[in-house]
Amino acid sequence: MTTSDGYSSLAVKVAPGALENALEALLGRPVTQPLDLGPAIDLRTRAGAGWARLVRLLVTEAGPGGMAGSEMVAAPLREAVLHGLLRAVEHPHRDALDAPAPSFGPAALRRVVDAVEADPARDLTLTDMARTAAVSVRTLQELYRRHLDTTPTEHLRRTRLARAHRQLRESDPSETTVSAVARRWGFVHIGRFARTYRARYGEPPSATLRRTG
Repeated sequence: MTTSDGYSSLAVKVAPGALENALEALLGRPVTQPLDLGPAIDLRTRAGAGWARLVRLLVTEAGPGGMAGSEMVAAPLREAVLHGLLRAVEHPHRDALDAPAPSFGPAALRRVVDAVEADPARDLTLTDMARTAAVSVRTLQELYRRHLDTTPTEHLRRTRLARAHRQLRESDPSETTVSAVARRWGFVHIGRFARTYRARYGEPPSATLRRTG
C-alpha cells in the first residue's frame, strides 16, 4: 500500500490456523491453542530482517512472470514466510524452536530421500518432506545436516537439477528448449538456472541440448 505522500507499507495476511499448522510441523507435536503473538517484530534483528526479505521476495515474485507463478516454487516460499515469522516474533513456543531437535536414525532420512528421488517434480515443501520422514521439520533438517551435510531444500534442488541435466541430454533440440526443461523442474529464472547448471556441469544447458541433435 502506498499513500499520496509516498509512504508505503506491506500488509501480510495469514490464513486462520496456518501459523499453528506450521508450528506443529516444526515441533513435531500438536499445538492446541491459537498462538498469542508478540505485538511487534524487531526488523533490526537477524530473524526480523530475514523475515522482511522473505516477504519482499514473495511480493516481488507474485507479479507477472515471477517465480510464484509456479506452485512448485510458490509453496516453499509461502512456507518459508510462515517459518520465518515464527522465528522472528515472540510467542509461547519460541524457546522450543531453539531447543535441540529430537534424534532419529537414518531410516527416517532414507524415507524422504527415496521419495524425493522417486518424484522430484511434484510440489514439495519442508512440511511435506518431514511428513514423509515421519519427523518434525527441525528433526529433518538436523538429519540432513548430520548425515548428508546439506539441507532438505538443497537436496531437492540438486535432484531436480540432475533430472534437468538428464532430460537435456536425452531431448531433441528441435522439439524442446532449455526454458521448457528448466520450468519442468521448477527453475523459473532461466538465467539463474543457466548459471547453476554451468557451475555443476561445466557447460551451459544449451550446449548439452545441442549435442543431442
